[in-house]
Amino acid sequence: MKIHFLQKRLALLVLFCMVFSLLLVPAAGKAADVEVDVAALPTIADAAIVTDSSKPEVADANYDNRTNLGSSTQGLYSLSTSSSKKTEVYFKFDVSTVSDSTYRYYLQVSAKKGSSDIDTALQVYGLLNNSWQESTITWNTAPQTDLSAMNPLGQFIVNQANAGKPILYTVDVTDYVRQHLSDQAVSFIIASNSTNSVNVYSKENTSASNPEPQLSVRRVVQSDNTPPTWGQNAALKSINLGMDFVQLTWPAAMDDSAVSNYKLYQNDVLLSDVKGNTYTVQGLAPNTSVTYSVYAGDAVGNYSLTPLIYHVTTLSAPVAPLQVVEVNASSSDGNVESNTLDNNLFSRWSASGDGQYVMFDLGQAKNIGYVGIAFYKGDLRTTLIDIQTSNDAQTWTNVFTGNSRPNMVDMQAFDIPDTQARFVRVIGHGNSDGSTFTSLTEVMIYPPFPSGDTPVAIVPNITPTAPPGTVPFTKPGLTNPDGSEHALHTPNQVTGATRNVLDYGANPADNAQDDRIAIQNAIDAAAAGDEVFIPNGVYNLITSPDGFINLKLKSGVNLRGESESQTILKSSIDDVKNSSVLKSSSQHDILVSNLTVTSTWDRTFSLDHVMNNPAAGGPDSMIAVANYGEIPSYNVTIDHVTVERFRRMAIRIENSHDVVVRHATFRKATDLGGGGAGYGTSIQGMPKVDRLGFDNDTYWNVVEDSTFEGPYLRHGSLIQNVAHNNELRNNHYKNTKLDAIDLHGELEYLNEVYGNTVEDILTGGGVGLGNTGGTAPSNHSKTGPHNYIHDNVIRNAREGIVVTMGTPDTLIERNIIENTTTVNNGVGINILNGPGTRIVNNIIRNNTASGYWGILLEHDNGDQNAGNVGAGDPQNVQIIGNTITGNTYGIQLQKGTNISVTKNIVNNIGTNYLKASGVTATEIWPSTDNTLSSLTISAGALSPVFDAAQTNYTLSVPKVTNEILITPTAASGEAGITVNGASVDSGTASTAIQLNVGANVIDIVVTAENSTTKTYQLTVTRMLSDNANLSSLITSSGTLSPGFDANITAYTVEVPVGTSKITIKPTTSDSLAKVTVNGADVVSGTTSSVIHLKQGENRIELMITAENQTAKVYKLTVKRGNKGDKDKDK
Repeated sequence: MKIHFLQKRLALLVLFCMVFSLLLVPAAGKAADVEVDVAALPTIADAAIVTDSSKPEVADANYDNRTNLGSSTQGLYSLSTSSSKKTEVYFKFDVSTVSDSTYRYYLQVSAKKGSSDIDTALQVYGLLNNSWQESTITWNTAPQTDLSAMNPLGQFIVNQANAGKPILYTVDVTDYVRQHLSDQAVSFIIASNSTNSVNVYSKENTSASNPEPQLSVRRVVQSDNTPPTWGQNAALKSINLGMDFVQLTWPAAMDDSAVSNYKLYQNDVLLSDVKGNTYTVQGLAPNTSVTYSVYAGDAVGNYSLTPLIYHVTTLSAPVAPLQVVEVNASSSDGNVESNTLDNNLFSRWSASGDGQYVMFDLGQAKNIGYVGIAFYKGDLRTTLIDIQTSNDAQTWTNVFTGNSRPNMVDMQAFDIPDTQARFVRVIGHGNSDGSTFTSLTEVMIYPPFPSGDTPVAIVPNITPTAPPGTVPFTKPGLTNPDGSEHALHTPNQVTGATRNVLDYGANPADNAQDDRIAIQNAIDAAAAGDEVFIPNGVYNLITSPDGFINLKLKSGVNLRGESESQTILKSSIDDVKNSSVLKSSSQHDILVSNLTVTSTWDRTFSLDHVMNNPAAGGPDSMIAVANYGEIPSYNVTIDHVTVERFRRMAIRIENSHDVVVRHATFRKATDLGGGGAGYGTSIQGMPKVDRLGFDNDTYWNVVEDSTFEGPYLRHGSLIQNVAHNNELRNNHYKNTKLDAIDLHGELEYLNEVYGNTVEDILTGGGVGLGNTGGTAPSNHSKTGPHNYIHDNVIRNAREGIVVTMGTPDTLIERNIIENTTTVNNGVGINILNGPGTRIVNNIIRNNTASGYWGILLEHDNGDQNAGNVGAGDPQNVQIIGNTITGNTYGIQLQKGTNISVTKNIVNNIGTNYLKASGVTATEIWPSTDNTLSSLTISAGALSPVFDAAQTNYTLSVPKVTNEILITPTAASGEAGITVNGASVDSGTASTAIQLNVGANVIDIVVTAENSTTKTYQLTVTRMLSDNANLSSLITSSGTLSPGFDANITAYTVEVPVGTSKITIKPTTSDSLAKVTVNGADVVSGTTSSVIHLKQGENRIELMITAENQTAKVYKLTVKRGNKGDKDKDK
């Protein structure tokens, strides 16, 4: 029993081992017939044809890349049939290279259910005529439209849901294709007999995840007993490993038919059946040794007799790259080189053209074993690169040349011979898709790894989002998110030592000495609070340690020249992309002042803004204030600096904040052509990425009180790349080649431009918003919203202010645009597809050049080199309260919807207002009423009686009226009134107007809302006094009878006989009246001469003559007593 039991156990063990061995090692295949892929042919032409009895015109329309011509979705044909409408889809394939009659052919159509979302059958027909062209075919020109007499080659049921992605449906068309191989091309018609809609996709579909139609070509393999083999030196190895994963790769095996798959084993246990040549093993333990083996199999089931074997140990801890202290690049498309160091695959460095490179500075020579590089679009293409090393950035050693691995966006390792070097650069030579961009998302440099493996980091792909608590900005200019004012920083103060560069060996003579080393040594030796002082002289900066930068600025250390015009830094850098003379890289609290920064470039200047100057050169930038990764520069001031002889940007402010440029002069760029040449200042962020809330956001930067001298400047000042809340103010721009101030069409928003004077811009504008050009995906487009352009003066410019490419919600206010006399067909304010633009209270005047329009709204064609992005008509534009006078023409609306034209004053040489057919606009024009409805005076009566049409009046007032109040009331509530030049509110009294004696002319001017005026004139005569009254009359003797009253002119006085004489003291009511007593003048209030009295009645006459010469006589009878009375005078 025991023996029998043991025999049974042994038999089971043998059986188990046999089964296990079958699992462990792939078995040889059987010689069955199989089909092997030869090719997947794309269509060489595809189109749809449509007929609709209710719309006969569609039969003449071409539907090359979509059936909905009003849609922006490319490559979608909606296929259905009804009693009135039919749609058919045409496909054509070139079969000249796969014309073996033993091949099999399968048509594969990309489709899914349409809006009806119902399973639907599609039929496939062969088309004998291959002469049709996708760009011209229509229903009426198609070689075949009636399918009723044709037999389909096959059909398929489209059952993929409308909400999902399209999938490929396959129809065997072998017999048909074999019959027409001699034609070298075959065509098919796809049609439906159903009213249900089906979405069929063409080669133009823009989604990478949507399959495209193809003709699958296969060959039949018969009686294959030969297993695949490995090539010489074939090896299984890792392309990356970590603490819990290994990423394996192996070369393609060889087979007489085709290799179809690979079986991968881990520690002799089958891990996976793999179709490709890479596999990532997950879930391993740290510091664990593992053995992998791989066998190659063919379609029949034959497997290689020997595997490739690889032994590896997972990491015990993450491997750290070498520290990079500086990164520079030959150029960029706006995706800058610091993006390669941000540990994020979302961002990238990109540059176009063969030989573009990015260079990394390790600070000192270090031992380098391999380089990790991640490629943008690495899943869609490969990139040919060189990797080079150097110790001086001058002499380079090539250590790698080859292509990146296909189908890989993660970082991949490039093993190089172990070397000591300070600098590493990666040079691009184009991509497998034919493009010339070199685009790297991340680069890390590693020391040699002990085992010889090349582990690299797993870099995340994180779409940037604002940090928690980020608050958006709401007002333009130097404001905080809550709308309060942001105060400018105080320029960095010197609290420490002054370090004279002469003490470090600099020589102020203009000679062959390299003064760069001495000046940099002074900067490096300085501590925060110190300043580096440069006396007058010419200091030659001949070398740069990395080939890009002459002098690196340092936080807290100022750089001060003795005088702006006589302290000269002269750089020898010549035509090195991304180079700069002075650079602040993630530095802060610096003042650079009193310098001229120039270069040794002395070739020929050019005014050509279309073609780059072939003789251009000098540094790319003279002063660069920039970030390093996430860390910005900030609190940097550049004051009284002259910048000249540069190629691209005199001062570049990038991914930084609180940088102020003031009292600077910009001139003499060496190139005015495209690609970012010839800019005075550029404030720029990250292309297409709003860094709001991040440390390296671009905001609160200012350029002020500076001068930009043409003609050798393409633009004066730029703001670009999602920069926001920056200011350009109180600068003077003259004779730049293109727009003096350019918001460059990269989504920049909430910036403020004011107080600037712009003159003589003959081939551009004063201020431009939005821009064509650049290269997708970093092409220019619209400027962002809510930029504020106000209180600028623009003279003699082709365009004063121009808004393009769909730039939204710009406020253009209180600018003066004037005196364009030499530039034909100019425009004061030009809106091309600027939705929501507000044009308010601007003055556009005296622009008399031929064809000049004060305000012009027109269609924008967009960027024709970037899919017409930005195309469209103006919408919701408000034109309010502008004064447009003395120009060739006024306002023209060529295109636009919902345009408001409100209360604008237009008085021009030619047409004041022109609205094209189809434009929808509401117009409210200013009132022309400049009349008064009433005029009242505080004294006197108007002559004639007031009438609005009567403009001249007279009024007389007595002498006692020495002032007058005038109350004018305008007929229009929009009119303004002045009285003798002083503003008066309608219906309210003026201030008191003092009256002189005689005629007083008072002008009352009524200004209508449209600025026309009417003058009402009032002549007020203040009369001379007619007061001939006495206020008192006193005699030296006796008493008046009756008592004195000014209105009583006859009096008697009785005196004794002894009173033989008398005096009279008359006082006039009006001091200007004259008095005579018995013909003798008497001064009012004084006593007359003695009048002798006779006995009896004595008549005395007082004549009072008023100022106006009217007279009044007072008569006084003095009765002297009888003779018997005693004479008192004796």
